[in-house]
This record gives sequence, C-alpha cells and structure tokens, in this order.
Amino acid sequence: MIAREALKGQAGRVAEAARQLAENGVPTLLVLPNSKKPIAHPDTGSWWTLDDPDTVADQVAGAVALGLSKLNLAILLGEEKRSPLVAIDIDGPGGLVQVKALGVSSRDACWVASTPHGWHLVYYSPDGPLPQRVVRAKGLPLDLLVNGYCLVEPSQVGGRPYRFWPGHGPGDIPVAELQQLPDAVVTWWRSVAQPAAPRPAPATAPVDTGGPVLEGSRNAHLTRVAGALRRQGCETGVILDALQAENDTRCRPPLPDREVQAIAKSIAHYPPASSPGPRSSRLTWPGAGAIRPLAELTEGGA
Repeated sequence: MIAREALKGQAGRVAEAARQLAENGVPTLLVLPNSKKPIAHPDTGSWWTLDDPDTVADQVAGAVALGLSKLNLAILLGEEKRSPLVAIDIDGPGGLVQVKALGVSSRDACWVASTPHGWHLVYYSPDGPLPQRVVRAKGLPLDLLVNGYCLVEPSQVGGRPYRFWPGHGPGDIPVAELQQLPDAVVTWWRSVAQPAAPRPAPATAPVDTGGPVLEGSRNAHLTRVAGALRRQGCETGVILDALQAENDTRCRPPLPDREVQAIAKSIAHYPPASSPGPRSSRLTWPGAGAIRPLAELTEGGA
C-alpha cells in the first residue's frame, strides 16, 4: 500500500478535504476519477465511505494503491446516510429561477459549489421527515438530494471542476452554523411530489422528542447540541461535559468517547455568535467576475 505520507496531487487534496469534513461530522464518499459513480470498497462491495478523520489518509492511500490516483469526492446526504446535511441541485437557469422564487438567497448561510452545469446548495437538514427525491420537479432542472450524495471540491468531471464559492465553503461556515433547508423549499417539494412520496419519519429522524437518539442520527444530534452551546459562548470543557451527558442518557448505543471528544473539539474551534442575528447577515458573495456564472445567483441576477 502507498504510504499515507506519500499522498500528493488530487489524492492529497481529496484526503485533506475528507479529513476536514469528517472532523465536522460529515461523512464522505470516494468516487471514480472523472465520474459521478461511487467506488465500491474492495472488501465489502459497498460504497467506500470515509467518516473517521484518523483513517481517511489510509483509506485514500488504499484507493491510490488500486490505481485510482485521480479520485473524486462526494459528501453524503440525509439521515439514511448518517449525514446531517441535504442539498439542492440546480442544473440550469429554470431551476435557479424557481429556488429564488422560493426565497433562497445569496445571503443564506449555506455551502455553495459551482458544478459543471450549475450549483449545489448544501443546507443543514431540518427537523422532521422530508419528501422523497423528485427528479426534475415540474420538469425543471432542479433536484432535492435528501438520501444520497453530491460531488464537491476538489472533484472534476470532463475537465470541469467543482469549486466552493469564496465565503461559502466548509472552511467558512461550520456545520453547526449552516442554515436549515428553508421551509418554503420543503413545502414546495412536498407539493410537487407524487401523493405517496412524503415518507413517514424513520426511527432515526432527528426529531428531538426527548427520547432515545438511535444509531444513524447520533453524530448529527450531538453536533447540533454542540453548535447551540458554542453559539452561546460555551468553551470546550462545558461542551464536552454536556455532550457526554447527552450521549450517555439518550444515544442508543452511546457513541465512543473518542467521537464525542472529537465533536466537542471541532465545534469549539469556531467563534461563538457575536450577536443574536443570523450569521448569514455578515456573508458576502463574490463579485460576478470571480467564478462564472456567479452573476446568476447574486441579488438581482437573471
């Protein structure tokens, strides 16, 4: 196997991006070079996922040893994939017009990535059940990704890169400060879904009823608790104490202490909220010439 220290180029960038995301409770997926197709793990045959920051480099090195040096990377989405995130996939101007009509704004505190054909907007998953995926809702180039994955930086397909916008990537907005998927988007998606589309809440849905937090939603739940405490100015020790108590009393089964400590440490790296106002109010979008076609998503764009 290639030593993890020897990772460089695209594989090195994938390993570093996956490590940072794993530290923030976001699992990722290795994807075939120049493709959107997930890589199957050679031992299990299932998707090759990365969720432990301590083993990410070794996992990527293992893929490189199989001849996959120019990997792509995707973030997993939805509770069924043990992710606290969901995404809007916009593949053209018609989809852009619709999400803007639903109130999606260039000031939203979400991750925004340019894709070869449009944009990915990544939000924190809202409480409660979400409608099932509706491909090209109402015939528009628009998709809500609630149980799957989407490619992110440093991926590329057909020589065209995926890039987070300045001020709107994982290094700019921590997971705990991401805005929840807007209610108007959820309502609209339910309205265009087929009658049987809305799913009942799974046992692991992140609805905080005060009851047990089951496997598949434990990490997202503790990350949300940690984010709320950090926004109030709590330091690492206080956050860790609260997470350990929450983990012991509600998580079934409890997460390992190492994972709980990692969540507390990761969230404590971010500054507490300086005011009760939304974080999105201090975000700015790059100028129209920074990344094409940025002008289409800036305020007043077409």
